[in-house]
Amino acid sequence: MEKLQFEFTVVASNKDDKTNIISITSINTEEGKRYVLPAEFRHIGYHKELTKTENYSKLKNTLKTRHQKRKVWIKMTKKLKNIYIDEDQNLQFENQYLKEIDEEKSEDKTQNDNLTKILEKLVESSKRKEEGKNLKQISEKFMIEKFTSKHSNAKQWIETFEKECTRFDIIEDETKIEILRLFLDRSCSDWLCNINKVNC
Repeated sequence: MEKLQFEFTVVASNKDDKTNIISITSINTEEGKRYVLPAEFRHIGYHKELTKTENYSKLKNTLKTRHQKRKVWIKMTKKLKNIYIDEDQNLQFENQYLKEIDEEKSEDKTQNDNLTKILEKLVESSKRKEEGKNLKQISEKFMIEKFTSKHSNAKQWIETFEKECTRFDIIEDETKIEILRLFLDRSCSDWLCNINKVNC
């Protein structure tokens, strides 16, 4: 390996949250493989030889604010090779082999999961809106007046309502309740919601 690409990130210091430090978040090879350092060795202070390079001097001038990131290719001198690459071309640091990350799969899975969740919410929201619209359209065709507290015969009104539901092929109780809410004034609607323990 002639060179490695180091990803540097400005993060908060463990000792003082107000202080920014530079850490190495990942190392990429020329073959496109990505590795991460153990958390305890990410602080730039552990990488003295790296800080002596001209690349690092420019990088330090580039990174000004917290969460900023930069990926920089650094040529592997003999000293740097001894630190980061063993004789069999394995990436290492402080007598430990570095963990390889399958970046594409990891990022793709995260993105796909997020996209799936967003799409599911959109579909669910659209269905609810569509169902609400459809129920309202159906209720407008019902040959029945709104039920108010002034109605003396609730049983007769319910029977008429049930007949209208049958006429429009509404069988499920949940759907009936949704439509029923559209025919009740506020006080009656509140009563229905309390009985069925639903949000209205």
